[in-house]
Amino acid sequence: MTLGGSAAKEIDGTRFHNAGTIIQTGTGNLQFGGNSLMTNDANGTYDIRSDSGFSNGQFENYGVFKKSGGTGISQLWGNNDPNSTYFDLLGGTVEVDTGTLLLPRCYAGTGATFIIAASAVVDLNSGGIYGQYAGTYTGTGGGAVQITSGQIQAASPGATFNFAGGLFQWSGGAIVAGQPFYNTGTINLVGPGNKEIDGTRFHNVGTIIQTGTGNLQFGGNAFMTNDASGTYDIRSDAGIITAK
Repeated sequence: MTLGGSAAKEIDGTRFHNAGTIIQTGTGNLQFGGNSLMTNDANGTYDIRSDSGFSNGQFENYGVFKKSGGTGISQLWGNNDPNSTYFDLLGGTVEVDTGTLLLPRCYAGTGATFIIAASAVVDLNSGGIYGQYAGTYTGTGGGAVQITSGQIQAASPGATFNFAGGLFQWSGGAIVAGQPFYNTGTINLVGPGNKEIDGTRFHNVGTIIQTGTGNLQFGGNAFMTNDASGTYDIRSDAGIITAK
């Protein structure tokens, strides 16, 4: 199925399943009626080949969701509100070959694999709040999986982030570790903005590299555990503070 042209296309209802391939080539967005959702099944591929995106709704990804065309921004939410749309990461793959993909908040994540090409970017929540992440999140590529603002939350029974090298870039916003949050790969703290940890169950089992001028700060009664195999490496004159 190909979504072409400049007009918006709408899905209504809750039982739209993609078990094949949908290619979005036009400039028009895909929009959803009230309480509507689409499921990208395990053998489904949704491929955005332009800088169009979604306007609202809920999307469940068990398969492959990719942006393979367009050097600009594909935004998967509307109304200037990343909380107006859900993009649930349910074990599938998110691939960005070019440009930037702005995801809304994840209502109920169970895990995902990210493949992000050099110079490409995916924003996990685009400033949305109360996104729920359980399971394991990993990825490859020379681009960036980023958090710039808003917050993501570890959900029961816990979340594991396992990103290699410079892939995961945290420049702002908060990670809420009310449930266990484990970094088993590398998290890069970059840029001038502060990054916040809330909750008491943030564990660094891998490597955290702090290169930017912004500090790592902690919410009330929050703390972080640098486990026996963990390394926290400050490579700038930034530091660690308590949030005001």
